[in-house]
Amino acid sequence: MANKDLAAERTAGEAALGCPVSTLADYLHGGRGRREAGKRTQAALAANPLFDNEEELFLSRQDKYARAVEKSAALIQLVRQLEPLAARDLLINMRSVVREQ
Repeated sequence: MANKDLAAERTAGEAALGCPVSTLADYLHGGRGRREAGKRTQAALAANPLFDNEEELFLSRQDKYARAVEKSAALIQLVRQLEPLAARDLLINMRSVVREQ
């Protein structure tokens, strides 16, 4: 970990919990498999330049609509490629991508 303060906080948190933080994260996310599927899903969304919202403020209404249709089609394709567990997490993560707009 690059930040010493975060490393110290994680160590203190593990001492207070009596278990590694990753174990707690696995529990909160419904298991290690679901947490890893969520990470893969987030990586897939981040790797796709279509989901980058940098220029969203500068698009016209028609361009925003066209982009939303493209995002929907790409999302459907991505859901079909991923396993069912990751597809559920993808839809949850997509909500946060939509809210950022």
